[in-house]
Amino acid sequence: MKTAVYILLFANLAFFAWASWIDTPPRPTAAQSIANLPQLALASDASAKTQNATVAAQTKESVTRCVSVGPFNTGERADAADALLRERGLEPKQREEQGETWDGYWVYVGGLRTAFEQARVMHALEEAGLNDARVMPDSDAAGRRISVGLFSERIRAERRARVLQRLGLKPEIGERRVPGAVYWLDLNLRANESAVSVAGLLSPEETGVRLEVRTCPAVQSASAPG
Repeated sequence: MKTAVYILLFANLAFFAWASWIDTPPRPTAAQSIANLPQLALASDASAKTQNATVAAQTKESVTRCVSVGPFNTGERADAADALLRERGLEPKQREEQGETWDGYWVYVGGLRTAFEQARVMHALEEAGLNDARVMPDSDAAGRRISVGLFSERIRAERRARVLQRLGLKPEIGERRVPGAVYWLDLNLRANESAVSVAGLLSPEETGVRLEVRTCPAVQSASAPG
């Protein structure tokens, strides 16, 4: 009887040891247990990301840069250009500053080395009936010169130059500019807009005048129209 009890007890112990040490599957590590689980995202996080992207896009579109168009020799010409730019959907702001205004094409004879040579040329011009010839003040850079006419059109200046060539002289044609008030138009362009076009802002009769498009002066950038 005791022998049967011992056998039964030994059999239970053997089964318990097998179930605990041999048949139990290995436990997964913490990393293995969560590696394949789907990542969760809060709805508020997704909404915040969308809002941030929208704000960034709106900010980029609203960034502007100020450019100045000019110079215009008269306020009337600047007013006409202002109206044309407004028709194109822009909002220019006019300002005045001191600069140089174009005053025509100047025909002159330069390179005269002495007062005697200057007097000889003046005599030849008077003999040819060119009574608008004038002796110009001496200049260290340009030397002695004689002005032989100021013209609003290039073709007339070239015609006068040919007359001087027939007299055996060597005329030059330059653009005469004088100090005076000039006018600029400041306007803001958005970041996605290309540079403003100056086409049509000057009339065909305004020969010798060239418009520029450049960055607004620093003092104007803050107050330029938005």
